[in-house]
Amino acid sequence: MNLNDLAINNGVLTKYHGSGGAVVIPDGVTAIGDNAFEGCVRMTSLVIPAGVTRIGEFAFMDCGGLRSVEIPQGVTHIEEFAFAYCTALTSVVIPEGVEELGAGAFSDCAALTSVVMPKEIPMIEHRVFYECTGLRTLWLTKGDKYVRYDLDGTLPDALFVELLKKADL
Repeated sequence: MNLNDLAINNGVLTKYHGSGGAVVIPDGVTAIGDNAFEGCVRMTSLVIPAGVTRIGEFAFMDCGGLRSVEIPQGVTHIEEFAFAYCTALTSVVIPEGVEELGAGAFSDCAALTSVVMPKEIPMIEHRVFYECTGLRTLWLTKGDKYVRYDLDGTLPDALFVELLKKADL
Protein backbone atom coordinates (compact mmCIF):
# COMPACT_ATOMS: atom_id res chain seq x y z
CA MET A 1 0.00 0.00 0.00
CA ASN A 2 1.19 3.48 -0.83
CA LEU A 3 0.46 6.48 1.41
CA ASN A 4 -0.55 8.36 -1.75
CA ASP A 5 -3.54 6.00 -1.86
CA LEU A 6 -5.00 7.75 1.20
CA ALA A 7 -6.63 11.16 1.59
CA ILE A 8 -6.11 12.27 5.20
CA ASN A 9 -7.31 15.63 6.50
CA ASN A 10 -6.60 16.64 10.13
CA GLY A 11 -6.26 13.01 11.18
CA VAL A 12 -9.44 11.87 9.41
CA LEU A 13 -8.98 9.35 6.63
CA THR A 14 -11.54 10.62 4.14
CA LYS A 15 -10.88 8.46 1.06
CA TYR A 16 -8.91 5.43 -0.08
CA HIS A 17 -7.82 5.36 -3.73
CA GLY A 18 -5.71 2.19 -3.67
CA SER A 19 -6.04 -1.09 -5.50
CA GLY A 20 -6.92 -3.21 -2.46
CA GLY A 21 -5.21 -6.25 -1.01
CA ALA A 22 -3.90 -5.96 2.55
CA VAL A 23 -4.49 -2.42 3.85
CA VAL A 24 -2.75 -1.06 6.92
CA ILE A 25 -3.98 2.37 7.95
CA PRO A 26 -1.01 4.42 9.17
CA ASP A 27 -0.48 5.75 12.69
CA GLY A 28 -1.70 9.31 13.12
CA VAL A 29 -5.16 8.60 11.73
CA THR A 30 -7.74 9.33 14.44
CA ALA A 31 -10.97 8.63 12.54
CA ILE A 32 -12.15 6.87 9.42
CA GLY A 33 -14.58 9.13 7.61
CA ASP A 34 -17.98 8.33 6.18
CA ASN A 35 -17.76 6.28 2.96
CA ALA A 36 -13.93 6.32 3.06
CA PHE A 37 -13.50 2.77 1.71
CA GLU A 38 -17.03 2.13 0.43
CA GLY A 39 -17.09 -0.30 -2.46
CA CYS A 40 -13.42 -1.28 -2.25
CA VAL A 41 -14.10 -4.86 -3.30
CA ARG A 42 -10.43 -5.82 -3.77
CA MET A 43 -9.40 -5.06 -0.18
CA THR A 44 -8.86 -8.41 1.57
CA SER A 45 -7.63 -7.46 5.04
CA LEU A 46 -7.55 -4.33 7.15
CA VAL A 47 -5.53 -3.19 10.15
CA ILE A 48 -6.77 -0.08 11.94
CA PRO A 49 -4.21 1.70 14.17
CA ALA A 50 -4.70 2.19 17.91
CA GLY A 51 -5.27 5.95 17.62
CA VAL A 52 -8.56 5.60 15.72
CA THR A 53 -11.63 6.39 17.83
CA ARG A 54 -14.40 6.55 15.21
CA ILE A 55 -15.36 4.44 12.22
CA GLY A 56 -17.80 6.51 10.19
CA GLU A 57 -21.07 5.72 8.47
CA PHE A 58 -20.71 3.40 5.46
CA ALA A 59 -16.91 3.54 5.93
CA PHE A 60 -16.33 -0.01 4.67
CA MET A 61 -19.75 -0.76 3.20
CA ASP A 62 -19.71 -3.08 0.21
CA CYS A 63 -16.09 -4.16 0.64
CA GLY A 64 -17.01 -7.61 -0.60
CA GLY A 65 -13.47 -9.02 -0.54
CA LEU A 66 -12.71 -7.99 3.06
CA ARG A 67 -12.08 -11.23 5.00
CA SER A 68 -10.50 -9.87 8.17
CA VAL A 69 -10.38 -6.65 10.13
CA GLU A 70 -8.55 -5.74 13.31
CA ILE A 71 -10.52 -3.17 15.30
CA PRO A 72 -8.27 -1.79 18.05
CA GLN A 73 -9.11 -0.82 21.59
CA GLY A 74 -9.71 2.91 21.57
CA VAL A 75 -12.44 2.79 18.94
CA THR A 76 -15.53 4.20 20.65
CA HIS A 77 -17.97 4.52 17.75
CA ILE A 78 -18.73 2.10 14.93
CA GLU A 79 -21.38 4.04 13.09
CA GLU A 80 -24.30 2.91 10.98
CA PHE A 81 -23.64 0.47 8.17
CA ALA A 82 -19.87 0.81 8.75
CA PHE A 83 -19.18 -2.78 7.65
CA ALA A 84 -22.50 -3.61 5.93
CA TYR A 85 -22.30 -5.92 2.93
CA CYS A 86 -18.75 -7.06 3.71
CA THR A 87 -19.84 -10.44 2.42
CA ALA A 88 -16.48 -12.22 2.90
CA LEU A 89 -15.91 -11.07 6.52
CA THR A 90 -15.85 -14.21 8.68
CA SER A 91 -15.39 -13.01 12.27
CA VAL A 92 -15.17 -9.81 14.25
CA VAL A 93 -14.01 -8.89 17.72
CA ILE A 94 -15.61 -5.70 18.98
CA PRO A 95 -13.14 -4.30 21.51
CA GLU A 96 -13.74 -3.06 25.03
CA GLY A 97 -14.52 0.65 25.09
CA VAL A 98 -16.90 0.76 22.14
CA GLU A 99 -19.73 3.07 23.20
CA GLU A 100 -21.91 2.83 20.11
CA LEU A 101 -22.73 0.21 17.51
CA GLY A 102 -24.73 1.98 14.82
CA ALA A 103 -27.76 0.64 13.00
CA GLY A 104 -26.86 -2.14 10.59
CA ALA A 105 -23.15 -1.83 11.43
CA PHE A 106 -22.47 -5.42 10.31
CA SER A 107 -25.68 -6.13 8.39
CA ASP A 108 -25.66 -8.44 5.39
CA CYS A 109 -22.24 -9.91 6.19
CA ALA A 110 -23.25 -13.35 4.94
CA ALA A 111 -19.94 -15.10 5.74
CA LEU A 112 -19.80 -13.76 9.31
CA THR A 113 -19.82 -16.82 11.58
CA SER A 114 -18.46 -15.52 14.90
CA VAL A 115 -18.77 -12.28 16.89
CA VAL A 116 -17.08 -11.44 20.19
CA MET A 117 -18.77 -8.61 22.11
CA PRO A 118 -17.18 -6.50 24.88
CA LYS A 119 -18.49 -6.35 28.45
CA GLU A 120 -20.43 -3.15 27.90
CA ILE A 121 -21.76 -1.11 24.99
CA PRO A 122 -23.97 1.77 26.13
CA MET A 123 -25.71 2.23 22.76
CA ILE A 124 -26.59 -0.56 20.37
CA GLU A 125 -28.83 0.45 17.49
CA HIS A 126 -31.22 -1.86 15.64
CA ARG A 127 -30.32 -4.55 13.11
CA VAL A 128 -26.61 -4.54 13.91
CA PHE A 129 -26.25 -8.11 12.58
CA TYR A 130 -29.29 -8.16 10.27
CA GLU A 131 -29.14 -10.80 7.52
CA CYS A 132 -25.85 -12.27 8.77
CA THR A 133 -27.09 -15.65 7.63
CA GLY A 134 -23.86 -17.50 8.45
CA LEU A 135 -23.74 -16.31 12.07
CA ARG A 136 -23.28 -19.36 14.30
CA THR A 137 -21.51 -18.10 17.42
CA LEU A 138 -21.92 -15.02 19.59
CA TRP A 139 -19.49 -14.57 22.49
CA LEU A 140 -20.71 -12.32 25.30
CA THR A 141 -18.99 -11.57 28.57
CA LYS A 142 -20.63 -12.46 31.84
CA GLY A 143 -18.62 -11.29 34.80
CA ASP A 144 -15.03 -12.12 34.02
CA LYS A 145 -15.62 -14.90 31.49
CA TYR A 146 -17.01 -15.33 28.00
CA VAL A 147 -20.25 -17.18 27.41
CA ARG A 148 -20.82 -18.81 24.03
CA TYR A 149 -24.24 -18.67 22.37
CA ASP A 150 -24.83 -20.92 19.40
CA LEU A 151 -27.08 -19.47 16.73
CA ASP A 152 -28.79 -20.81 13.63
CA GLY A 153 -27.66 -18.12 11.20
CA THR A 154 -30.05 -15.43 12.34
CA LEU A 155 -29.88 -12.87 15.10
CA PRO A 156 -33.12 -10.89 15.25
CA ASP A 157 -33.08 -7.74 17.35
CA ALA A 158 -35.32 -9.31 20.04
CA LEU A 159 -32.98 -12.29 20.53
CA PHE A 160 -29.91 -10.03 20.51
CA VAL A 161 -31.43 -7.84 23.25
CA GLU A 162 -32.41 -10.94 25.26
CA LEU A 163 -28.88 -12.34 25.07
CA LEU A 164 -27.36 -8.99 26.03
CA LYS A 165 -29.63 -8.86 29.10
CA LYS A 166 -28.52 -12.36 30.12
CA ALA A 167 -24.92 -11.24 29.87
CA ASP A 168 -25.66 -8.07 31.86
CA LEU A 169 -24.61 -5.74 29.01
